[in-house]
Amino acid sequence: MNAEWYREWEAKHPIVARLRTCLSTFTTILDTGDEAGLDPFVRTYQDNASEPIAEFASGLKQDIAAVKNGLRYPAISNGPMEGTNNKIKMVRRRGYGRAGLELLNALFTLPWYYYDLDPTQEPYPEAA
Repeated sequence: MNAEWYREWEAKHPIVARLRTCLSTFTTILDTGDEAGLDPFVRTYQDNASEPIAEFASGLKQDIAAVKNGLRYPAISNGPMEGTNNKIKMVRRRGYGRAGLELLNALFTLPWYYYDLDPTQEPYPEAA
């Protein structure tokens, strides 16, 4: 698509231009980790005429401490814990209606059993 088409489309639908401006500003804040720019962003957009933009800014304002911590510490992630929770849930779901505790025990112990036999192999190789 060319730039002229985008300009025509934004002229027909003014909310698209407002959304583009809002999201590009927020993306810049995220990319640069500009914690100080977050408060002016929220103040600017929380009273926006477009309801989705105002709701987004109000939601950021409600969780401002968490958002600032995310900008301040980008290397910290709860991804490993979420992966562990997901694995436990999947094992539990696979055990429903089956052999009971024996199957559940096997699902938990077999990966470590095979890992103990061959310590050079990872128990859960990462997906490629």
